[in-house]
Amino acid sequence: MPMSPNIDDRPTCSKCSVEMLCGIAEPIATGYELRNFECPSCGEKLKLVGYAGPIRAMSKPAKQDRG
Repeated sequence: MPMSPNIDDRPTCSKCSVEMLCGIAEPIATGYELRNFECPSCGEKLKLVGYAGPIRAMSKPAKQDRG
């Protein structure tokens, strides 16, 4: 099963290229969890194993312009 090291690294849907939403994360072993993702556009589902830890944010931070 693929690994996703960071909650901010949400996958992109393989069918429609939309960023997937993270659902419930289930603990599977000490320090690891099974993360369930779903595409908000087409409903495609994906499961990834990731490192367990606090969820900081459900959206990616805005990029700062360094002009």
